[in-house]
Amino acid sequence: MQIVDNQGIDDKNVVKIPKRQEGKKRILALRPSQVVNKVRIVYEFDGIFKDCVGNPEKIAKWFITGAPYSGKSSFLFMLCEYLCKFGNVDYNSYEEKDAQTGHSAKREH
Repeated sequence: MQIVDNQGIDDKNVVKIPKRQEGKKRILALRPSQVVNKVRIVYEFDGIFKDCVGNPEKIAKWFITGAPYSGKSSFLFMLCEYLCKFGNVDYNSYEEKDAQTGHSAKREH
């Protein structure tokens, strides 16, 4: 199989690669040295949260998992309350929606 750009021959065995659209960035793989040397903007946590998660990056996605009724929701609402000291917090729960555990945890904190 041949790989050609849009200027190639129209053939059954040819894979056409579309030209890069203007304004779209290419996603490139990072070298290990780039990952290690990346300048990271972090939260300076203290107390129990520093013991628990260290100093996390400011722009991040977190995935919290655990057994049912292990305190995930309560932990998340305490963490969100702590993060509010640094700025706005966007909390999205894809699992609980209208579940009672999330509702009762919100009322406690």
